[in-house]
Amino acid sequence: MKAAAAPLLALLAACAPHVSGLMPLEPAPDGGAADSLRPVFRWEPMPGGDDPRITELVYDVQVRNASGGIVLERDGLTACEYPVETPLEPSRAYVWTVRARFRWEGRRRWTEWSRLTDPGERLAVLVAPPPKYLPFRTPAEKK
Repeated sequence: MKAAAAPLLALLAACAPHVSGLMPLEPAPDGGAADSLRPVFRWEPMPGGDDPRITELVYDVQVRNASGGIVLERDGLTACEYPVETPLEPSRAYVWTVRARFRWEGRRRWTEWSRLTDPGERLAVLVAPPPKYLPFRTPAEKK
């Protein structure tokens, strides 16, 4: 039975979304539904962010609508979460992304925006296609 499960697990891992940049936690990057019209966006901290050579570490979050327009943008967050203050539209598809900005030994640096990538994709080859940010859908309006 274990031998039969191994190919299935490999197939499921190949189908899982690959994320470049900071790892999102909520809403998950699988295109699922947010739990509220005011979701709380959460992500893992920047790897190595506790290194003493890194200072002024902050995070920036963007939420875009289906046509790519920015509907929410917050810069300079010090925590790895952002609770949305103004409700998003019900039953809508959105994407979100997050990045870290910091100083490394006094020089300004930043990570790439979190996005979905295809297995084996290399940034050097990525030229024209727009990024595939992290999709989610808001719930229907409660009556």
